Amino acid sequence: MLRSFYYLLFLVTVCASAGHPQIGTVVPVALPLDALHTRLELLEKRLQKKEIPADPQNLALLRLKIEQVHLQFRRIESNKSQYVLQSPYEQTKIDIAGLLTRAESIARAKGDAVYPASGQMHERAYIARADGSAQPYWIFLPRDYTPRKKWPLVVFLHGYSPQINKVEPWIPGEDIWKPATDRGFIMAVPYGRRNTDFINIGEDDTLDVTDAVTSRYNADPERTFLLGPSMGGYGVHAIGLHNAGRFAAIAPLCGRTDTYLWLNLRRKDLPAWKRVLYDADDPQQLKLNAFQLPIYMQHGAQDHIVSVEHSRRYYAELKALGFPIFYNEIRNGSHFIYFDEATFHVALDWMKRQQRPPVPRRVRFSTGTLRNNNLYWVEIDGFRDYSELAHLDAQIRDGNIIEVKTENVARFTLKPPAQFLKAGLPLTLVVDGKTVEQKFDTTVPIQWPIRTTEHPLQKMPRRAGPIKECYRDPFLLVYGSRAPGADEANARRFLKEWDDYADGLPPIKADREVTADDKKNYNLILFGTRQTNSLLAEISDQLPLEMTPDGYRLGDKQFSNEGKEIGLQLCYPSPFDPARMIVVQSGLYWGTAIDLNHKFDLLPEYIVYIDEIDYSDKTNRALTAGFFDHNWNLPLEIAATTPVAE
Repeated sequence: MLRSFYYLLFLVTVCASAGHPQIGTVVPVALPLDALHTRLELLEKRLQKKEIPADPQNLALLRLKIEQVHLQFRRIESNKSQYVLQSPYEQTKIDIAGLLTRAESIARAKGDAVYPASGQMHERAYIARADGSAQPYWIFLPRDYTPRKKWPLVVFLHGYSPQINKVEPWIPGEDIWKPATDRGFIMAVPYGRRNTDFINIGEDDTLDVTDAVTSRYNADPERTFLLGPSMGGYGVHAIGLHNAGRFAAIAPLCGRTDTYLWLNLRRKDLPAWKRVLYDADDPQQLKLNAFQLPIYMQHGAQDHIVSVEHSRRYYAELKALGFPIFYNEIRNGSHFIYFDEATFHVALDWMKRQQRPPVPRRVRFSTGTLRNNNLYWVEIDGFRDYSELAHLDAQIRDGNIIEVKTENVARFTLKPPAQFLKAGLPLTLVVDGKTVEQKFDTTVPIQWPIRTTEHPLQKMPRRAGPIKECYRDPFLLVYGSRAPGADEANARRFLKEWDDYADGLPPIKADREVTADDKKNYNLILFGTRQTNSLLAEISDQLPLEMTPDGYRLGDKQFSNEGKEIGLQLCYPSPFDPARMIVVQSGLYWGTAIDLNHKFDLLPEYIVYIDEIDYSDKTNRALTAGFFDHNWNLPLEIAATTPVAE
């Protein structure tokens, strides 16, 4: 199951005439380290000069190979003292030689360096939009694959493993991919940015890979599925519910469905700002989105890692709602039911019978962020309170009447399909039982409430929090140069943690090096204060929150730190370019007790915190925290009183 791709590289040789890899028996010959370094330097010099390669997909794959070589060199360097025996050391050099050989063949390729190729597995990569890193993915093709027809696609999401990296990813073994390809499926395997739970940056990776495989291999959007075990099972639920209209069906194995059950928390005991951060990715809280999404769950009754109660309760609730959910409980099964290939046979046979449901007359939709703001023909454009989920239920009735029920929705847009409307007849909108006086044209989107003017800084899908959303678009780390050491240390610590978390190295600069183009092209992650960072000095008066020498400012009120060391984080539309965001990180470093793959989970749009731990979730204890309103104003109750985080 935990099959390392670089092991397969031992079998790769290069067809020099075509520049394509072929499976053979030639093993790369290990060379002295100096020679390997020289080969790498030559490749990097040519890459810097933009001499290689012209094909964007080859360029991404070449960059991946170079990253993998660097990872292996770092492994040698970090393990020098442990290489008592020469065999691991020599083997790593052989691995490096194989990676370099493949990189050189990609650099020489005139066309696609991957397809056509012998064998059913293809390794590819793409350049991630957020941090510019090369991210790998793998495709398994049916033996009779031809691009001349459409194929069903199953996207496989892997389980949690602390050991995986870009050299040793979790790629499904033949016992998983072969049953899929034998049934005529293409199988795509995203890397998922390591162990991200396949949410946020991991969800973006999954959807980017799905798009790439769909276009490159002629996969059928009407027959695209999600499948995965354990952490991947949760990812299947979360991505499926965030994008319920996109997939034909989903098949999670032993995946969690209830964050509060998983963390042993009582939802009602949490402050609203923490609750919504959990709810936004929680299958239990988003379950209404599955109103017509076919789900086939499997779970072992003896699972002691993810309790079977996750699937039992979820199944019972969705079944009671009349949703298309199916459940196979394996009586003596443990958590590791995915080591039994029969579970995949059952899921794949079920998928073969599924087709993406048609666009419905009625849409039920829940969301916790504007990033995930649409389903079918409805869009939620604004929340009344961003510390709560928003819910919308819209139904097209005969006579061109649309009835909408809302909860915590400030504004929405409807794009009703023409097949449900009678041409030439005005459309009547009924919102929460009240008929809107104006009649609407059926040929243009319907906006409620009717808008004549817009606030220049209103929230939008890519101009909204929480803070982690700002790391899903291109971002640049910027440290202050007026206090040598501290700001840069925090920025470089963040850089390393991001790389350990998501396998990417975003750009980093000192404040004095930031250009006008940087301000236009990036979300700026600003480390320091107005006293230490010149960019913050330039814009702090325009921000609703900042750290001061004696505490912090919230709106126009000053608060003392009372002798405690404090930290502050904030996301806000960039004063340099309103299409971009800034994130401010000042003072005490955030989340030293939190696992790296959950570092960003509980950061809202603003927070001031101290060096004490909330042991229920390992976060720093907050002095004040929460979300801005739709126009980026502080909530009235916070602006008017001493802030509290509870």
